[in-house]
Amino acid sequence: MRAWAAWAAFLLVAAPVATGQEPAASSEEGSDQPQRPPPVLRLSLRDAVDLGLARNLGLRSARLGALMARIDVAIEEAAWDPTFTGVVTGGETQIPSRSTLAGADVVDTDHFNFALGLQKPTRLGPVLGIDWRSDRVFTNSTFSSINPAYEGFLELSITVPLLRGSGRAVNAAALRSARLVAEQSRLDFQAVAAQVMEAVGIAYWDVVYRRGRVDVLRKSWGVALDVEEAERKKLRSGDGTRVDVMQARAQAKRREADWIGGKREAGDAADRLRSLILPFLGTAGDEVVLEPSDAPAGVQNPPTLDKAVQTALARRPELRHADLEVARLNEEITLAEDAAKPQLDLRGAVAGRGVTSDFGSSVRNTLDGSAFSANASLTMSQILGRRAAKSALTRSFLDRERAVVARLDTMNTIVVEVRAAHRALTANAQENAAALEEVAAAEESLRGERLRLQRGDSTVLLVNQTEENMTSARLRELQTRVALEGARVALGRVTGVLLQEFGVGFDDDLHAVPASHD
Repeated sequence: MRAWAAWAAFLLVAAPVATGQEPAASSEEGSDQPQRPPPVLRLSLRDAVDLGLARNLGLRSARLGALMARIDVAIEEAAWDPTFTGVVTGGETQIPSRSTLAGADVVDTDHFNFALGLQKPTRLGPVLGIDWRSDRVFTNSTFSSINPAYEGFLELSITVPLLRGSGRAVNAAALRSARLVAEQSRLDFQAVAAQVMEAVGIAYWDVVYRRGRVDVLRKSWGVALDVEEAERKKLRSGDGTRVDVMQARAQAKRREADWIGGKREAGDAADRLRSLILPFLGTAGDEVVLEPSDAPAGVQNPPTLDKAVQTALARRPELRHADLEVARLNEEITLAEDAAKPQLDLRGAVAGRGVTSDFGSSVRNTLDGSAFSANASLTMSQILGRRAAKSALTRSFLDRERAVVARLDTMNTIVVEVRAAHRALTANAQENAAALEEVAAAEESLRGERLRLQRGDSTVLLVNQTEENMTSARLRELQTRVALEGARVALGRVTGVLLQEFGVGFDDDLHAVPASHD
């Protein structure tokens, strides 16, 4: 069944929730209105995986974390955005004269000015600046030769860090670190996706097993009921005893109890699968019944242990994550080494100035270079002792060393997981082969015991024991066959190929993009 069919079924179930409608009230006890059976969603393993990738809550949370890490990259890239500043001031001052040279008894000055500035950091370290300022001054002083006076000022500047903050390696370190973290978050998301797919696969096959177990237990119960009825007929005909009837009845009731317990366990298994692919919403849509359509088919040509280990070391996102962590800490060391340097900045500036009686002339005089100035300055600062910077640098080296050790530990863990998963796959295959032989032997034994019972050479107790052995053998065969499928899924996850096996990729926004399938 295609994934869209599973989606359609789910949407039909969840329609009241999606439209904001209240779920239909359940019939009260004693009501004559019949209750509708819950809808059935029949889905394959691939359908279940697709739904898990689309709706699993843990995976959705991991996706948001990866997208947030991308925002941190944008924040670091903004460090080189230009900064615009603007200032407007104005006012009036009145100063009583203390001298005849003031030009008035009370010097009254009106002033207004505005300033605009643009600062542009560069990735190499220097900061470029351009500043414009215009002043207008009007005074009642008779000694002011230009009144009102308009003054323009334009300055071009560059500030070059010579030690701390110098060079692309230092200035882009924070950005490179953010990009590494974003890539780590993407790998974490992929790892969570693989874990979700593994959990869905194991839960799916567990539902298959539990439902198959219910069928086996129901058939076993039916056989026990047949035996009980046969013993009652023998008792009525005078060929049996009441003890044989009670033994057969006790066996039938015990198998009925097993069947009831099996149904409960099957329901719990279905809920576990539901929670992974269709989270419960507390509405009528929660009553959908999942019905797996795939049957365990066994595993063909499993990889050798050496190949599985090599594949895992090449593809596991956790190991790549550890590599990126070492690279990120190298960037932290670069920043720590830079922070330990003294601050030594060289600033150079050229400026033009113009003062006239009107604004337009002041602008022209400022730009024509008739009044030109240039200056340079050297600024130095350093915290004496540099204890904090030195300690931070030492800590950065230790963090990197710890990350290297953590990478080795991750590699060790991956190898252990692969060995365990490969061993489980191999053992399950062998156990399934043995269980098949056990079922064949148990079937033959049961046929023989029933014939002996018909001839009077056996007892109901022996037939019940043989039937119980038959049931146990069938359950073991089903369990090992399903466990074999679960072991295959687990090996795919620990070797890092589970996404590839299901043909799953992710778009730029980290939405799952499953391959088309029938």
